[in-house]
Amino acid sequence: MPPYLCDDCKYDYGDACRRPERPNARSCPDFSPRDAVKAQYVQPQSAREFLAGIPVVTRGDHPEIRQAARQRLARGLFAAVAVLGVVGALVASLLR
Repeated sequence: MPPYLCDDCKYDYGDACRRPERPNARSCPDFSPRDAVKAQYVQPQSAREFLAGIPVVTRGDHPEIRQAARQRLARGLFAAVAVLGVVGALVASLLR
């Protein structure tokens, strides 16, 4: 006799599952164990898509103004990372 699936299902809370078999289902097409983690493929973004996704606040609402603000922000972030890399390399060479 198989165990009740609802006891270990990740949809066993509140109104997440509305199947009539609940809470004593022995077979269910939507069953997924609570501790199961599904791997999700994240497609890499291009630099243009990355820049378009950065939220910025500007005085104007024109797309070119927002794009310029995103580019300035991205250049500043990349410059900061470069400076941190140089400082890290200098510290590492001094500690040798």
